[in-house]
Amino acid sequence: MNYLSGFLPLSLANLTQISLLYVGNNLISGELDPRLFSNWNRLRFLELHNNNFTGMIPSEIGLLVNLVELALSSNHFHVLIPSSFGNLTELTMLFLHQNECSGTFPHSLLNCNLLVELLLFTNRLSGFVPQGLANLTSLRELHLSENNFSGPLPQVCQGAKVQLFTAAFNNFTGPIPKKLACTSLVRVRLHNNQLSGSLDRDFGVYPNLNYCKLSHNRLEGLLSRNLEQLKVAGNMIKGEIPEEFGKLNRLAVLDLSSNQLVGKIPKIGKLSSLEDLDLSENKLNGQIPGQLGECSKLHNLCLRKSYFNGSIPFQLGYLTLQGSLDLSQNLLTQQILPELAKFTMLEHLNVSHNMLSGSIPSLFGTMTGLTSIDFSYNDLEGPVPDSGFFHRASPAAFSNNKNLCGEVLGLKPCSNTSVEKETRKKNHNVPIIIVSASLSWLILSLALFILCALSRRAKRSRESKEAMVSEARNPLSVVNYDGKIVYEDIIEATESFDEKYCIGSGGSGRVYKAKLTLGPILAIKKLLCLDGEQMEKLRSFTNEIRALTEISHKNIVKFYGFCCHGPHKFLVYDYIERGSLADVPRDDMKAK
Repeated sequence: MNYLSGFLPLSLANLTQISLLYVGNNLISGELDPRLFSNWNRLRFLELHNNNFTGMIPSEIGLLVNLVELALSSNHFHVLIPSSFGNLTELTMLFLHQNECSGTFPHSLLNCNLLVELLLFTNRLSGFVPQGLANLTSLRELHLSENNFSGPLPQVCQGAKVQLFTAAFNNFTGPIPKKLACTSLVRVRLHNNQLSGSLDRDFGVYPNLNYCKLSHNRLEGLLSRNLEQLKVAGNMIKGEIPEEFGKLNRLAVLDLSSNQLVGKIPKIGKLSSLEDLDLSENKLNGQIPGQLGECSKLHNLCLRKSYFNGSIPFQLGYLTLQGSLDLSQNLLTQQILPELAKFTMLEHLNVSHNMLSGSIPSLFGTMTGLTSIDFSYNDLEGPVPDSGFFHRASPAAFSNNKNLCGEVLGLKPCSNTSVEKETRKKNHNVPIIIVSASLSWLILSLALFILCALSRRAKRSRESKEAMVSEARNPLSVVNYDGKIVYEDIIEATESFDEKYCIGSGGSGRVYKAKLTLGPILAIKKLLCLDGEQMEKLRSFTNEIRALTEISHKNIVKFYGFCCHGPHKFLVYDYIERGSLADVPRDDMKAK
């Protein structure tokens, strides 16, 4: 950049042998004099970009029939793109972006059969884009973003090998044309339009595509793409997230937010390149999978406004989050993990609008990178971390909790009891009793007696706990009310009730064979879909089901329990080799 200013002198027209004029990246202003272009018959490269030119683009530029490159971008040209540009049949690069050009797409450009790069983004162009662009077989880059184009997307790939295509921030409507499906596409930006249709039906397969942004349209359908970046936020995409996403080792950015996705997060722990994951504002449910902790490069994790339940998995502490962690507006319970304090570079932390209990870990005061926090609308209590950032935080960040206290505007000061309680929790201190010397011998004797009693009680307690732990490790030793204790193992063992595991069927469902990782081989009877009335009968039958788990008789098949979780309702029985389980259990619903 030379910082040349003033006007482009008319005397340049005398350079009749000139083949290249490069005055880009300067401060030249004013309107272009049409007489400049009368004698430049040999000119091949005209570079006037990134200046302060104003006014109309002279139609006389269309006389420069030997032009190969024309760069008028980043100026203040306005009104129409001259139709005379259609005479520039040798043109390979046309840069008109970042101006104030209005009117419609110049159809005459379809005569420029050698165009490789056509950049029209950030103007005021409107109307339809001609479908004839597909005939420009040399076209590799087409950029139409940030205009007012409407109608259907152009079919740019019928004969061309377009690699970069952007048409974002327009008013394009209708489905993505199937003839857009260039196998050569590498990057696509079609976000912020009014595109409709189904992704899996209309959007083709692109083996070389590594970036795709389709956010804020009206698209539906399921997803399965081999990409490095996929952004389809703000559409109407339905169904579950495909398991295939867990195999996209190159995927770095995945944004499926603000759609209508359901089900659970698939196994994506092997996405070793994943840096940003946003699944917020969907209808996803279940527990947050601990295997997210295996995404070692993850910097931003956003799961807000869904139906995730259970506790925050401790495996998240394995991550190195540096941007945002947003788990707000879910159904999360139990305590906030102190392991999250490892995110010393985290900037934004939001766990509001859940059912979290306990206290905010004091170690959170060491998270020096924080710039915003929100713990509101939970059941938290006790002192907030004693650090400058927490002291300066907005009172709204701690509002609507059970009993938070501390040096924060809007919170009551912590009592000594609260502070001591937190101190004991943190340091595991044992209270020390100070007594007078005259009573020390009595207290000592009493203490020895108490210690012996406590020791015996502790031993019994440990033995009881060990027995409980040993029992709990057996996936079939205790049956929860809804049968969730072995739910995940059964789903994995039957591969979500794949037909190859089916060993029979009965009046109320089908029976599957399941070999758990731990435990015996089971017979799983998957019940037919139950309506509301049958569901109530199943709930009322729970007590009898519990009783069945205690029956032990050589002529009765051992019944372990049942599960009523998500889309699956099934009964769990012992597996009898060479026995017929098609009618076991018999139609339990009819028995009621």
